[in-house]
Amino acid sequence: MSLPVSEKITNYASAYMGYCVCGTKNKMSHCEEYLKGLFHDCKSNIERMQERIPESDYQNLQHFISHSPWDWQGVMERYAARWPPVLLFCAKKSPAV
Repeated sequence: MSLPVSEKITNYASAYMGYCVCGTKNKMSHCEEYLKGLFHDCKSNIERMQERIPESDYQNLQHFISHSPWDWQGVMERYAARWPPVLLFCAKKSPAV
């Protein structure tokens, strides 16, 4: 039996838990809410995400994305480390966006 999408996202996000710490607070729940919003049909902005993700809070989500000093570079490095070496080579060769 397959896990619900919500649980799959939580399991996937757990690999990045250490990067979502701001000071002494773990912001992993906000990270999971954001990921769930990104995988939802209507992901145009945080307001739409918040409307469709029941456990989310607009203000907390907005602050997490806009102002929290979570380690986004660490997340990107961890994500890149999970890629096969060939894809990493291509990613390093592509121009920065």
